[in-house]
Amino acid sequence: ARVDRVKDLVLKARARCDVTHGYHPETTQAWYDELRSETGEGIMKGLSKTILGGPLG
Repeated sequence: ARVDRVKDLVLKARARCDVTHGYHPETTQAWYDELRSETGEGIMKGLSKTILGGPLG
């Protein structure tokens, strides 16, 4: 179970890096454009989901 969870987190992180580090410039720009309207609620929900889904959650 732990190995599967770590694998999933690493794959998600790699995919996110492709977005945030300009691997596909159009996708990166769209992400930055989306951030302009982000209130923080989506970020907090994502953090909460990650923490609560972990072994200590």
